[in-house]
Amino acid sequence: MGSVNLANMTRVDAVTLPAGEDYILTAVTDGTYGYFGTTFASPGRVVKVDLATMTRIDAVTPSSGEVDLRSAITAGTHGYFGTDTSPGRVVKVNLGSPPPTPAPEPSPAPVGPAYTG
Repeated sequence: MGSVNLANMTRVDAVTLPAGEDYILTAVTDGTYGYFGTTFASPGRVVKVDLATMTRIDAVTPSSGEVDLRSAITAGTHGYFGTDTSPGRVVKVNLGSPPPTPAPEPSPAPVGPAYTG
């Protein structure tokens, strides 16, 4: 993965990721870090890279079956990575520091009156 000076289209820097973090297909940024989703890996990975230093910071592995991360968007402190699976899945990742973590699945809302005993 590399960095390019857009003013003159020259290569500036690059980072080589370890095995298992291959085939970067999607990316989002918060302005400081880039979050890169892998494909053709089981499970997929979201890799955090410091864009100023082109240094790999950490990675998060989503749950089993959440592979081929093919789309991504950010909202607030979360990234949402879409899988190329059937059925498709959207993986919610907390992008805040420390390293990114898969966000827990929300619990269903309780039904009926609240227990007060």
